[in-house]
Amino acid sequence: MPNVIMISNPGMVNIHKQAGFPGLDVLCYHGYSFNYYINNVDSIRNNGGYHRADLVMEFLMKRRHLCPTHTSTTYVPNPHKDPLVISQVPDIMASGDIHYTSVANYNNVTLICASCWEGATAFQLKLGHDPEPARVPIVNLQSRKVKILHF
Repeated sequence: MPNVIMISNPGMVNIHKQAGFPGLDVLCYHGYSFNYYINNVDSIRNNGGYHRADLVMEFLMKRRHLCPTHTSTTYVPNPHKDPLVISQVPDIMASGDIHYTSVANYNNVTLICASCWEGATAFQLKLGHDPEPARVPIVNLQSRKVKILHF
């Protein structure tokens, strides 16, 4: 499709760039490591767990790495460059692996965890997920306020 651009995971894209406006940098990350931190970091697990992806995202932003613990993801290390390092602070961090909507701000970074379009599967329930289907975060690019549309 001509209007689709494929990026890596994680990947950084710049949106809405125009004359006089540098655009917004969006860090897109599927969120594979979220399960590890929800299950292993007490402050995340005890304060909402799978309902608080914003706590996981803040945890990762503070460490400037998407998987700061060995074995928190299946990524095979590259000795030349680690693509999981957050080397450029984004305007928006977007994720979605846990299928539960969460929106927050951390140090002027808008944190968005998207929902999903399917109900709970046996596998998700086994992991402890509580999917919240049919929620779409919409970002006002001028104010960076987020509204959640419910379908």
